Amino acid sequence: MLWGDDVAAVGDRGIVAAAFTPDGKLLGHWAFALDETPGVDLPPTPFVLRGEMPCQVLRPGEPADLTTILADGRSWATVEGTGKAVLTLNTDAPPSSWRLGRANGRGEAAIDVQQSLLIIDPVRGTRAVFKFAMPPAPLRAIATLAPGDVTAVRLCQSTIPPLPATGALEVDAQHDGWFGAGWHLGERGGTQRFRWSTRTSTLTWRMQKPALIRMVLRLRPASVNGATLQVAANGSPAGSCTLQFGAWTECRIDLPESMTRTGINQLALTADTVSPSADRPGDARELSFVMQASRVRVGQ
Repeated sequence: MLWGDDVAAVGDRGIVAAAFTPDGKLLGHWAFALDETPGVDLPPTPFVLRGEMPCQVLRPGEPADLTTILADGRSWATVEGTGKAVLTLNTDAPPSSWRLGRANGRGEAAIDVQQSLLIIDPVRGTRAVFKFAMPPAPLRAIATLAPGDVTAVRLCQSTIPPLPATGALEVDAQHDGWFGAGWHLGERGGTQRFRWSTRTSTLTWRMQKPALIRMVLRLRPASVNGATLQVAANGSPAGSCTLQFGAWTECRIDLPESMTRTGINQLALTADTVSPSADRPGDARELSFVMQASRVRVGQ
């Protein structure tokens, strides 16, 4: 096994394996005979705790105030005990703007829009982590865990990150903090990463001070009729973009400094078409347009 001009591992028969860091440093190499079960022990990855976020523990039947936890409209959730956890959330943000998904481990997550319920069902024996999103700065957010086998649910604050000064606006699960109400979870098909949106969705980011922002969003419509997107930044109109069916369009969005603000900023995208669910058997999601990795520049 060659790594550049160097020999990383050698074997006459069987299997050779090597592990590298993202920057190309060799972590180790191993050789296994044909009748040997491969097994590799990599050195542990160090974790540095640089701070803690506020958390709230929900107990069955005891209402808890989550207004502080959901200040940015984001939170992580884990379950203590076994079984399905059902939470009633009383907040001014409509359930249609909520988003709940599994971020790590195994399990299922769902939202009952009619009854304002969050349903978390981790697989027994795993340490599943779920992520909840809703519009930031709720006026109230009171949650109650329904009685059952689950002894507690812990919710911890997750903050909205800033945009890169210049570079890629990624769409994968590691960048959920930028994707607010209306966006589905990040997906991957082969080497392509993408994220679907409903008819209306919101991009969110944090700024230390107002600044000029330029975005080039790579989008494609779901409807055969194409789509026209209306763009609004922090409630103010910021242009439009027409998407042709079957083609990727780079929508350029220029936000002057006067349209941004210190703290949380939101960019709303509203399309005039959706894909009929009849065209997608087995997929009940509302799909209007899809976004791939895009580009952004702040203050330049």
